[in-house]
Amino acid sequence: ALYGIRSQSWFLDAIEDLPRSVMTKAIVDQKQGDHGDWSIENFYYSETPKLARLLRYRKIVPDLGPNGPRSSSIMHNKFLVLDQKKVWYGTANMSATGLGRGYNANTVLTVDSSSLARVFAGEFHQMYDDRKFSTGKSTGTGKKLRYRDGTLVDVYFSPQDDAVRYGVIPAIDGCRRHMEVGMFFLTEPSVVQALVQAEQRGCQVRIILDALGGRHPSSPVETLREAGVEIRIENWGGKMHMKTAAIDGSTVIIGSMNWTLSGNNRNDENTTIIKNDDLAEEVQEYFEYLWGSLNFYDDMEPGEIRDPYAESLFSINSCFDGMDNDYDGMADDLDPGCRTALGQDEPAGIAPPFRYPYEPVDLSPLY
Repeated sequence: ALYGIRSQSWFLDAIEDLPRSVMTKAIVDQKQGDHGDWSIENFYYSETPKLARLLRYRKIVPDLGPNGPRSSSIMHNKFLVLDQKKVWYGTANMSATGLGRGYNANTVLTVDSSSLARVFAGEFHQMYDDRKFSTGKSTGTGKKLRYRDGTLVDVYFSPQDDAVRYGVIPAIDGCRRHMEVGMFFLTEPSVVQALVQAEQRGCQVRIILDALGGRHPSSPVETLREAGVEIRIENWGGKMHMKTAAIDGSTVIIGSMNWTLSGNNRNDENTTIIKNDDLAEEVQEYFEYLWGSLNFYDDMEPGEIRDPYAESLFSINSCFDGMDNDYDGMADDLDPGCRTALGQDEPAGIAPPFRYPYEPVDLSPLY
């Protein structure tokens, strides 16, 4: 179940080289067009039609509703189930920036577990065999799994399992010492409230947000900072694309779902809550590495915060990577953030928080 494929020929080659005895089935997101129309423009990721061709158009299902593509939601999963024994899943899309060059920050797990494979396969078959997506899926498909080494895994699928209410918020409410969050988009009001409450009761909350997500019209950056939450906005050019948190060195939240209303209530997503000290330590180490790379915040005086724009001279490589990092239809030297100082005294791309240099793009159907 993949959002799509772009610039990942190795994956397509691997699918093509599989023995004929291997049954390969796929679900992908389709943004427009009719069922059976595998034109490139109908998909967010340009090589998705190539996968359809490899599967002879018979073993692949786009997320189409009864009246065509769903404009208000997406099939946003990124998971593979292999031989009913292993699951590959996480936050990385099958794209050059996700898995190719590692331009984006992501987390991915490969889990050898037949029980977890059955749970993910059940979600897959609901979409593939029953053609049920978004709110049309059955309720209660998530599971609670316990392993011999003491690891606990709670699995939630969106929207039917209400991952925010039953998974994410209880995990945040359980924080007593510290919590580290890496997130692309964070706008869900009840999650924001839970993070504020966690900080107020003594749980140190630190968050790294994507530059685009941090300046979304519904971004809670100002609210969270006023509550004492430490927030740093990435300036890497590539995305902070994780949807991952580590809590008290013992619990990890990871999946495809951004902490947004669309992610929880409309999109096809997965979220897992994992209790495992070793995994939590590894996620926290990666977070500390990313946090330290944003050390320009360390030199700022209180009240002096300057958050980078997604495409600006202050976001490393973003003005030279050939990508439209802020989805405004302009890339690199055509973008105002790279071309001018935006009418301010600061260098281009460094601006007071919570101000857009131009009209923001409405990404609500996606995130």
